[in-house]
Amino acid sequence: MNDVLQHFNLFLLMAARTSGFILAAPILSSVYWPNLAKVALALALAAFAVPSVHASVPDMITQPGMFVVDFALEAVVGVVLGFVATWTFNTIQIAGQLVDLQMGMAVADLAMPGFGQQSGVFTAVYNLWFSLLFIGMGGLGGLASAVLESFRLIPIADWHLPADWMAVVPQIMGTVMLMGVDVALPVFASLFLCDITFALLARAVPQMNAFVVELPAKLLVGFASFAVALPVTVGLFRQLLTVVFLNLESVMRLVGG
Repeated sequence: MNDVLQHFNLFLLMAARTSGFILAAPILSSVYWPNLAKVALALALAAFAVPSVHASVPDMITQPGMFVVDFALEAVVGVVLGFVATWTFNTIQIAGQLVDLQMGMAVADLAMPGFGQQSGVFTAVYNLWFSLLFIGMGGLGGLASAVLESFRLIPIADWHLPADWMAVVPQIMGTVMLMGVDVALPVFASLFLCDITFALLARAVPQMNAFVVELPAKLLVGFASFAVALPVTVGLFRQLLTVVFLNLESVMRLVGG
C-alpha cells in the first residue's frame, strides 16, 4: 500500500511538470486545443514516465507542506521549459514583424492562428508556415520527448539553479534575435534597397511623386523576394527546429546540474 501511495505521489509531481510544460509550450498551449485534451495529454505523459523514474518524494498525507511546495516547484520547472521553447518559437514572429514593418503591411492586422492575438500579414504567414512544418516534421513528438527527457536530466523534487544561470538568458535571446533577422533578411534587404532606390529617384527627379510610386513597387518587390527566398527560408526553418530542442536541452542540463 505504501508503495502504491509513493508512486501516486510521484505521479502527481510529474503531472505538475507536464501540465506546466503544456501550459507554456508552443502549439500545445494553443487556445484551439480543448482544455480536456491538454489535461489528458499531461496525465498520459506523466503516467508513461512514472515506471522509469525512481525518486523519493514527500507524502501528501504525512508531509502536506513539503508536498505542496514540491508540486509548485515542479509546475514552475514545466512552465520554464515550455517558455524556453515558446521563446525560441517566437523567432518567426520577430521575422514577420520586421518584414511587415518594412513592407507597410503592419497596419493590416490578422488573427494569428494558435495564439489568439493580432499580427501583420507576413507574421501570420510565417507563423502558420513554420507551425505546419513543425508539426509535419514531428515537432509535437519532439516536445513530448523533451518533457519526458527532463525527468532524467532534472530530478523530481531535487533540482537547483546554479549561480551562472543568468548567462543562458542573453545567449538564448541573442540566438532568437539572430535567427529572426536571418529569416527576414532576404525580404527585408530587398525592401531596404528599394527604399534607397526611390530616395535617389526622388532627389534626381523631384517632379515624380515617389511616395505614390513606391508603395506598389515595394509590394511587388516584397512578394517577389519572398517567393525567390522560399528555399532559403525553409532551410532556416529546419535550423530553427534544431535550435528549439538544443535550447531546451541546454536549460534542462543547467537546471538539473
